[in-house]
Amino acid sequence: MEFTATDCYTIGQDWAELESGPTTRREVWVSHEAAKAIEASARKDVVPKSRAPMDAPDGRGRGMFTYHSGDALHFAPQLEGIPASGKDQTGRVGPVHCPTGIVNLAALWGACDDLLEPLEAGEGERPPDKAMFDPSLLGRFSKVKTPGRQLTHMDMLFTDASNVTLVRIGARFRGAIMAIDRETAANHPDMEQEALW
Repeated sequence: MEFTATDCYTIGQDWAELESGPTTRREVWVSHEAAKAIEASARKDVVPKSRAPMDAPDGRGRGMFTYHSGDALHFAPQLEGIPASGKDQTGRVGPVHCPTGIVNLAALWGACDDLLEPLEAGEGERPPDKAMFDPSLLGRFSKVKTPGRQLTHMDMLFTDASNVTLVRIGARFRGAIMAIDRETAANHPDMEQEALW
């Protein structure tokens, strides 16, 4: 099961193993509000490890998605939380406004897939330079104030000398962020190798 979301500036995609379900591909569009409600329900699907059942020993629930054809995508939490649903909007939503102009949603999802496809390219086709960051540290730069919101851009300079990346935001702010040592992270026993380029 593959999940894709976009605000026309960023794209996010995740996936989960499908234990049972349709043998042919089904596409489901849910609204941003419905996706947020499902996400909130999934995030609350946790209990303390002391109360965790055998099938979720880490205390994190394994909620279940069900799809009701032509109607809704439904999420039922396993341990805690309130079930949430999103009405299937597939093919029923007209053109939407994005930074690039008015876009048909089917074309937008196709463009997202096209943009992400090179990320799964073979080893020889991948970009040679790689950097690993803690996303919560990158988020700190979003607090920098500039004269206008449209001028809040983070310009990054990757250097060969170390794993420090230099940052400029606006005319006055200067900063740096330490990248994570990729080799150390890659060799950690809990690192999922599929998470690396």
